[in-house]
Amino acid sequence: MKISKKSDKVVLTNNKFVLYLRVENEPFPEFKKILNANKVVSSFVVDKDLISNNLHALTGVLSLSDQGKNNADANFEILKNTLRISTNSFDIASYNSEFDISEFQGEVKDINLNPFYLQEHIKMFESKDIEFKLLLQSAISGCILKVCEKNNDQFKLKFVQVLAPSSTN
Repeated sequence: MKISKKSDKVVLTNNKFVLYLRVENEPFPEFKKILNANKVVSSFVVDKDLISNNLHALTGVLSLSDQGKNNADANFEILKNTLRISTNSFDIASYNSEFDISEFQGEVKDINLNPFYLQEHIKMFESKDIEFKLLLQSAISGCILKVCEKNNDQFKLKFVQVLAPSSTN
C-alpha cells in the first residue's frame, strides 16, 4: 500500500483501489450523540423530478469549478413553502434556484450539502414524493438529514447523512 499526502488530502493506493481522505483541522464530531438525535427541526416534501432536475443543473455548474466532486458544497435554505439552493460565488459560474415544497413543518434552516452525493441517492428513488427531515442533537449542534420516499401512502427511510456542526445554521 502506498500512502501519500496532497495539501489537505491523504491518498491510500494499492493495486485494487485508490482512497482519498480529506484532512480536517476540526475536532472529530461525537457521532454517537448525533446519531441519537430525535428532535425533527425541519421537514418537508418535494417532487422527485423537481429536486432531481435542480441537482442535475447544480452539479453541472459545480463541475466547472476547481473544488472537485468530493469537496463540492451547496447551500440549501429551507423556508416555509420554498427550498432555495445556491452555491458560493465562483470565478467561472454560480447557481441559484428556488422552488416550491409542501408539508413544511418546523423551523427555517440553512444546511450545506454535497449535491453530488444527494443526487446519486435520489436517482435510486422510485416514488414521486420525497420527504426530507432534519434532526438536531442540540447538545453538540450536530444534525442528521433523513430522506424518505413515499410508498403506499407512507414514507420509508432511504438515505441518512450525518451533518457536522459547521454544516447547519
